[in-house]
Amino acid sequence: MSDFMSHFGSIPEPRTERCRRHELMDILFLSISAILCGAEGWEEIEDLGHAHLDWLRHYFPYKNGIPRHDTIARVLSRLDPDAMSLKQGNRGGSVSRFSAPVHESF
Repeated sequence: MSDFMSHFGSIPEPRTERCRRHELMDILFLSISAILCGAEGWEEIEDLGHAHLDWLRHYFPYKNGIPRHDTIARVLSRLDPDAMSLKQGNRGGSVSRFSAPVHESF
């Protein structure tokens, strides 16, 4: 996960401290994993997270479980698009450089 964190760990948190039930990295990893697995939309991202929570917890804690689809949408819509760019600075590598090994059950 160090590659994932080196690419996305510096993304500024868009929420205030009191509004953080789920960690930003949990939401980002869930969303990217779900999209790579074919999820199309916020509800499918949430559904995939519930179905594969054990696999996701191999990489991030998900202390409060899977965020609801409206939380995922709200957080991701508030991220700075420039901060998410893989072409910026040292983020010039491909997605496969930080992809977690896909577990059979995922």
